[in-house]
Amino acid sequence: MKSEISNSRGKITAEHYARSACVYVRQSSIEQVRNNVESTRRQYEMADWAVEMGWPRERVRVVDEDQGQSGATPNSRHGFLEVLGSVAKREVGIVIGLEVSRLARNSPDWSYLLYMCRYTGTLIADEHGIYDPADSADRMVLGVRGQVSELERDNSVHRMVEARWCKARRGELHYSPPSGYDIDDDNQIIKSCDEAVIDAVQTVFSKFEELGTARQVFVWWREQGRKFPVRLVSGRSHPIVWRDPSYAMFLRTLHHPIYSGAYVFGR
Repeated sequence: MKSEISNSRGKITAEHYARSACVYVRQSSIEQVRNNVESTRRQYEMADWAVEMGWPRERVRVVDEDQGQSGATPNSRHGFLEVLGSVAKREVGIVIGLEVSRLARNSPDWSYLLYMCRYTGTLIADEHGIYDPADSADRMVLGVRGQVSELERDNSVHRMVEARWCKARRGELHYSPPSGYDIDDDNQIIKSCDEAVIDAVQTVFSKFEELGTARQVFVWWREQGRKFPVRLVSGRSHPIVWRDPSYAMFLRTLHHPIYSGAYVFGR
């Protein structure tokens, strides 16, 4: 990496050194921030590389507030927008990222960064070299690499979606089931061991058979002063909580295929 970058040092001028060097650090998700610590360390080390290239330490600025933020959606990252603003004000001489995909995974953000750098005389650098967007050859290379980065993201999403559908076709893809069911250690849906929850669900269906409509079941339930068990989806924990009844609760329960013994996905 150092040899390739050293060959590009001629692109750095006194005007670039007069501005700051901006190191952009990003991981796409919180899980990556927690687990891919080596990648994070390498990104922060780009600040040391900027110093080696001649920028004073006090003018090397690290922007890392987008840690855990995906680069797939335009205008969704505050740190990236901050970098763009600094480039537009001609405060930045070079924008540094470990790789193109750290800077952007979508064409609008990447194209706008190239546009701003081109007309403000700002360089872009990654582990492969230093690029001058004002130079047509460098701009072409950066444009192609941005497209490849976006294609990599699309391919990754496609693989994940197809894998999910394959698992669903086998009936093995389970999300948190509604009240009355749980997922065991073998990732199988089983009936809940909470008798109060089971009784509440069974009462909904017996009262629907007796009264004829979900609205009447809701009215009866409210008159009895009973609460209804619902699955609370919050982070990694999906507990059953007892809530005041609403018409929508009973409608969802009566319409859910799981209570008829059917597996569904993608409704």
